[in-house]
Amino acid sequence: MKLKYTKFQIALEIIALLLIIWMIIFICTQWNKLPDQIPAHYNAMGEPNRWGDKIEIIIAPIISILLYATITIASFFPKTWNVPVRVTDSNKEVVYRYTRNLLILIKVEVIGMFFYTTYYTATSQSLSAYSMPVLLFIILGTPIYFIIRICRIEKKKWYDNR
Repeated sequence: MKLKYTKFQIALEIIALLLIIWMIIFICTQWNKLPDQIPAHYNAMGEPNRWGDKIEIIIAPIISILLYATITIASFFPKTWNVPVRVTDSNKEVVYRYTRNLLILIKVEVIGMFFYTTYYTATSQSLSAYSMPVLLFIILGTPIYFIIRICRIEKKKWYDNR
């Protein structure tokens, strides 16, 4: 089955790419302004708890590119996805669409998180104390939301067949 991208999925892919490009451009434009030592890690309260050389700021865009490539490649092979319901001919289109939405949203969220932390690292600012809890809520909430949606497909099918 050839799974086509929806307009929503295309928009998210564009956002993910733009975030990566924006992150790279931002780092390039800020490079000469960066101090030799920058925040390299933040604690749960958003305060830097490790400092490193400014070269470490390129780790986030590298990971973002690898993440983008890996998830994009995985999205072309829906039969390899592990989903919480049995995939049948009658539900596979919806299950695969929801699962691809999940993958792409996670991709955008993680790349967005990397951009956010890169920005604060480059400007030597502490993150907001609410940053990490909010980011974790979003990144963990997305799979929970889609798993519930996918499981409801199976439940609805069961009710329809009663």
